[in-house]
Amino acid sequence: MGESIGLAPVRIVRTKGDATKDAWVTVGSSNGTAVSPADYTDTSTAYIKLPAGSNTVDFLVPIVDDALDENAETVNLTLYSFISPDPATMPAAQLGRRKAAKLTINDNDASPTLSVADDTTNEGNLENFGVSLSAVSGRPVTFTWGTAQTSTGPPKDATSGVDYTAFAGQTATIPAGQTFKNITVGTIQDAIYEDNQTFKMVVSSAPNATILDGTGVGTINDNDTAPVLSIANPAAVWEDAGPVSVIVTRTGATEFPASAKLTTTDGTATPSGDATCGAGEDYVQLVDAPVSVPPTLGTLASVPVLVDVCPDAVAEPNETFDIFLTAPQIATLGASSASATIKDDEAWELNLTPASQNVVAGQSDAHTVTVRNISGDVVTTPSIVHFEVWRDRDPVPNGLYDFIVGADQVVTGTFNGSYTGGSVGEKDVVVACLQNVAGGNAPACGVETDTLAYLLDGGDVTIGEDTELSGFLIGILPSVDSATVNWTS
Repeated sequence: MGESIGLAPVRIVRTKGDATKDAWVTVGSSNGTAVSPADYTDTSTAYIKLPAGSNTVDFLVPIVDDALDENAETVNLTLYSFISPDPATMPAAQLGRRKAAKLTINDNDASPTLSVADDTTNEGNLENFGVSLSAVSGRPVTFTWGTAQTSTGPPKDATSGVDYTAFAGQTATIPAGQTFKNITVGTIQDAIYEDNQTFKMVVSSAPNATILDGTGVGTINDNDTAPVLSIANPAAVWEDAGPVSVIVTRTGATEFPASAKLTTTDGTATPSGDATCGAGEDYVQLVDAPVSVPPTLGTLASVPVLVDVCPDAVAEPNETFDIFLTAPQIATLGASSASATIKDDEAWELNLTPASQNVVAGQSDAHTVTVRNISGDVVTTPSIVHFEVWRDRDPVPNGLYDFIVGADQVVTGTFNGSYTGGSVGEKDVVVACLQNVAGGNAPACGVETDTLAYLLDGGDVTIGEDTELSGFLIGILPSVDSATVNWTS
């Protein structure tokens, strides 16, 4: 019978005996699967009269109409011999063979609904999915569950085995009388700076419940720090071999591009006001130049930013400019400043003095060379000053002389040469050049032109300009006012 019946009639039948007389029996009830007083009211002390002239009578069992979804339940019913207090007026009925029966109470309540709650946790922790029933059930609710990817697409989708532990075909039970079960799913800690990610816990079946919301979304909050962008002093470059390569390095794995802006400012170098090099300018300035390091799962990545340098023909010290990294996006800044060096390729100066002189045949002349390294470089490889003497475009035999110039110093050397022949006005050229220049600088040279002032063939005599004496041929350059010749006859 349905539990909403209120009073369940149970019929007692007289199968033999004198139907013209009353007969009395005792009826007892006891728990089967139904429990008194939750499901019915116990009537175990009741006694019933079969009235004269009737062979049946209904015994009423009070049924409790509850709101609990449950299986059909039974009540045990038993006929007992009646012990009459007055057998003359209340005769006891004789019991037949069927003294027991079961009353079945059919439930009329709907199954509870089942729902799965969403959850959020930091990566490395457990997601806790609460599975709940809308109402207490009289039956255990066993459900099947597993995990699945969400369908939002990257970067929101978590990956099973990488971001969380996958499950399939798992079962869990909410016991009768309870409404809640917690399901845990482990998430996996990594070292990647990434977006928050999601996955699903899905209940696929629940026979004793109606699935209202069988999907719980688990959100994994990333707890890794943003990557760090930094710069360092770039390698120095020769001014004619640029550009300067500034390396922007990202430390820390990430799934996002890490970006910033790069600006150069004056040091001792002079920037160009536009994208081209002009007179007196040493490099092309950058202002808020965007730089982006692509995402990788590796912990280190870098990109170069090129700064053009401007070559010139001026001997000058090495020059510097400063570099700054600002405005990071999806990153933080580490070392954000650096200095770049432009090495001068005319940094070695060589001066040969005097620039010109008159020389005397048969006498020595001195050629002084001064070499200076003005670059500021610490150069360990010495350079060589190499002299050559040329007379009327022909090299003079043995007219070579070398000496060594060390790094970062001024060195002066003297080359002495003598002239033993030639004619008045003859031009001798002395050339001094740097060779094996440390660091690969372009060679620097100095040139001196010597003019043979006069020739002497013995004797002492005083002569004036362009004077010709018998036995002597003396040539004097126009730039020489007079010359004294000592001779003996």
